[in-house]
Amino acid sequence: MSYIKGKEQQKWTKWKENEERSLRSLNFPEDKINSLREFDWYQFKQERRYKERESVYNESFFINVSNKTIQSLDFSNLLNNLDDAILYRCILKSDIVTKKIINLKVNDYSTKEIAKILDITPNVIYKKIYFLRKKYRKLAKFKRY
Repeated sequence: MSYIKGKEQQKWTKWKENEERSLRSLNFPEDKINSLREFDWYQFKQERRYKERESVYNESFFINVSNKTIQSLDFSNLLNNLDDAILYRCILKSDIVTKKIINLKVNDYSTKEIAKILDITPNVIYKKIYFLRKKYRKLAKFKRY
């Protein structure tokens, strides 16, 4: 579910009107109410900017991998057996989905099987591997100089 600006603004407006009504009933000065409204509006805009760019979901939330399927696969063993420090760093910094794809690929699963296990399309697998290779090449090229 994405961040909906209009709905959040309506909630904020309703909350602010209730707050102002209660402040007026307590005979709070009008200029202080206005300055408080400006401050709260500024804070709301900052939070809105953040939430618009925030990743709304965690990728691992959408992956339904049964433990029965991948009982014998241990990702730490894979990382410990790597000789290339650059590749180790690339895989370590990659997202959860890419790590699971690499782990399954190393254990001789086909792309179709991985797609079925992780409930993603084969194109996602190809793209994840492509971007991992691209990152590796960039880091390897940088390390040579």
